[in-house]
Amino acid sequence: MIDLPDRVVTALRAFMSELGLVYGAFDLVLGPDPHDERGEVVSMLECNPGGQYGFLEAMVGVPITDSLVRLLAGGDSR
Repeated sequence: MIDLPDRVVTALRAFMSELGLVYGAFDLVLGPDPHDERGEVVSMLECNPGGQYGFLEAMVGVPITDSLVRLLAGGDSR
């Protein structure tokens, strides 16, 4: 997992908004960047509106499933 630059986050949110998505799992390609050992985002392969996130939920302890259930039930996702 990496932190994305603000411009990439903004672009991905605009993409989701354009498609009317409230959740999406993105597959991104990182390329070499001489100024950043983590690389830079060079391409988006796909956005899966039903992508898996359980591994992430377990890794960082964020209640993603609970938030999605509240959002889909018409409540606040926070």
